[in-house]
Amino acid sequence: MARLGRLPTPAEQPRQQPAATAFLTFHCFRDLSNNHLTGEIPFNIGFLQVATLSLQGNKFSGPIPSVIGLMQALAVLDLSFNELSGPIPSILGNLTYTEKLELNDNLLTGFIPPDLGKLTELFELNLANNNLIGPIPENLSSCANLISLNLSSNHLSGALPIEVARMINLDTL
Repeated sequence: MARLGRLPTPAEQPRQQPAATAFLTFHCFRDLSNNHLTGEIPFNIGFLQVATLSLQGNKFSGPIPSVIGLMQALAVLDLSFNELSGPIPSILGNLTYTEKLELNDNLLTGFIPPDLGKLTELFELNLANNNLIGPIPENLSSCANLISLNLSSNHLSGALPIEVARMINLDTL
């Protein structure tokens, strides 16, 4: 017969949790912010049916899974304040119902994908504090509802496209 042992107290439990154990499906809102989650964002995250996915303030590393671009119902995606690296997947341009995209304060590299200009419902785009390079895509002006665009603390080059400067709803640049 197996013996039951003592359960660890909260102080004895590990502070880091593997990310794969934290995800469930079929929720409207999944907020796993500031939970000391580590490792890469699991591939199965693409099977979530959520309107809001907030993973900010963890210690996720590695690339942003391209499968996130298939989450058509996603209105808010917040992956900020992690250690995500590599390029921003162009497939995120498929998130046509997304209103808020927060990828700031990571280690993202490469160009801002022009496909982000397809996010016509976007109100807020924050890509600040990464290692992004190159020009600001002109077609970001297609995001006509954009109120806040934060691209600060990157290594962007070139002038601000006149199309972006003329965005009438843009309050914060």
